[in-house]
Amino acid sequence: MVSAIQKNTPRSTARGVIVLRGATSGRAATGVHSKGLPKAATEVTLAGPTLDELMTRTTAVKSVLDGVGRAVRQAEDTQRPVKLTIMVQPDRSAPTVDVETMAAASDDLDLALAEARTRGAARASEILSSPDMLSADGFAQLIGVTREAVRQKAARHEALGLQGAKRGVRYPTWQVTQNGSLLPDLPQLFAVLGGNPWAVYRFLTQPHATFKGKPPLEALRNGAVKPVLEAANGVTQGDFG
Repeated sequence: MVSAIQKNTPRSTARGVIVLRGATSGRAATGVHSKGLPKAATEVTLAGPTLDELMTRTTAVKSVLDGVGRAVRQAEDTQRPVKLTIMVQPDRSAPTVDVETMAAASDDLDLALAEARTRGAARASEILSSPDMLSADGFAQLIGVTREAVRQKAARHEALGLQGAKRGVRYPTWQVTQNGSLLPDLPQLFAVLGGNPWAVYRFLTQPHATFKGKPPLEALRNGAVKPVLEAANGVTQGDFG
C-alpha cells in the first residue's frame, strides 16, 4: 500500500509525506520513521509547490509512487543499491520513472575486464585483417616452403604467427627481410618476452627510445640483434623506453 498525506498548512509552506508501506510485496520498507507512522514505514518529505503540483496531478502521483515502490522491492530482492530516475516531460504528461540496480564493485571490475577484452579482440581483428597479414598458405608461398613447414617454424618460434578469434593464424610479411630470410634470432626474442606471439608483435611494432622513438622492428630486420634483445629485457624489467 502506498499513501500520500498532505498537512493543512499555507500553500507557500506546504509540507507533506509519502509513506511506503510495502503491502504489495508483503513486507514493509524500512527507512526513516516519523511520529504517527508505522514503525517499518519509509517517509519521503516533499515541500511547497512540489507537493502541491503532485497532489493536483493524480497521474504524476501514481507514476512516481509506483516507481518508488518498484525501487524498494527491487533493492530488497537484489540486496543492492537501486537508482531511481524520474523524467518530467514539458507537456505535463505523466513522468517517466526508471529503476536501475547499481552494480557491485566486483561487477564493475568484471564489466571493465569484459569491455577491455572486447576492445582487445576488436583491435586484434583489425590488425589481422590488414594486407600485410598472410594465411599459412600465403606465407608458405612467400618464403618458398610448405604450409606444414610454416606451422613448424611458428611452433619453434622461428616465425611469428598471430592467432585471431575468427581469422585463424596470420603471419606478418614484415618478418621477411630483404634477403628473403626470416627475422634473425626471433626465438631468442620469444624467450625474453615469455613466448607470447602478441607480446613479440607489440614490442617490435611500438616506438622505443633506444631506437630514437622508432619501433625495434627495423633494427632487427637490419641484423641489430643485441640492442633489440637488450631493449626487450628492459621491457620485461619495467623499463618501457
